[in-house]
Amino acid sequence: ANVVPMQPVRAASRNEAADRLLRLVRERGGQIEGSVRSLACAIGTTATTMHGAAGELAHAGLLVIEAGRNGSVYRLAKSA
Repeated sequence: ANVVPMQPVRAASRNEAADRLLRLVRERGGQIEGSVRSLACAIGTTATTMHGAAGELAHAGLLVIEAGRNGSVYRLAKSA
């Protein structure tokens, strides 16, 4: 069987996903809730890229991510 090496996610696509995610959270009043897959679909990217972008935003102190009843809750950090 041929093994295809995994391609690293381009930094540009993750940055674009992060920008789109922040814009979506702001447009929805500063907080959204949903699965990684549903939010990835909403911002036009893959779940893997969405997950990485959200993690980077949280690490940068721009986004707070918590567990919710219907998926994760993403809200703007007070500093954002």
